[in-house]
Amino acid sequence: MTQSQPFHIRELLYPANLLTIMRLILVPVILRDMRSREHPRRAGITLAAALFSDIIDGPIARSRGEVSNIGKILDPITDKLLLNGAALAFARAGRLPRWIVGLIIARDAAILLGSAVIYCRHTNIEMAQPLGKATTVAFGAALLFELLGRPRASRPLFLIALITMLGSVIQYGRTFVRAIHRN
Repeated sequence: MTQSQPFHIRELLYPANLLTIMRLILVPVILRDMRSREHPRRAGITLAAALFSDIIDGPIARSRGEVSNIGKILDPITDKLLLNGAALAFARAGRLPRWIVGLIIARDAAILLGSAVIYCRHTNIEMAQPLGKATTVAFGAALLFELLGRPRASRPLFLIALITMLGSVIQYGRTFVRAIHRN
């Protein structure tokens, strides 16, 4: 693969990337169903399927030797669209404090901006950090329990997500600093 070509089109057909593409397609469906008070169960099932696909796509890619640049780009962007969209929907419905949504969006915007800077300087796409994935899982689970009307389960998960989010900001910050100072 050349520097000018960050990925091959055939990488879109890797099973892990197909799962990510499916999740991306589900984002507007999930958000529509979340806004509709008529379909909370369908929204919950679809969100659960999307979150499950996010958990398994990385291990599938690694086990098949198909970790790809397009996957490294599509997966986090899809996660951010899904979780930020869901957080905004909950905030609009009064089910999630706006300051939490602001923190999540600010963190994700910083990660995307930092990743773009690293790519422009080094044409290197960094992998997700462990605490970043933990934040995604905890926040996704919290949203799912909240959607299903289980606030006793969702509240502690939101707290865990906020704690892991703080840790992920530190991890991503260190990665950014190292990448910027690399020759």
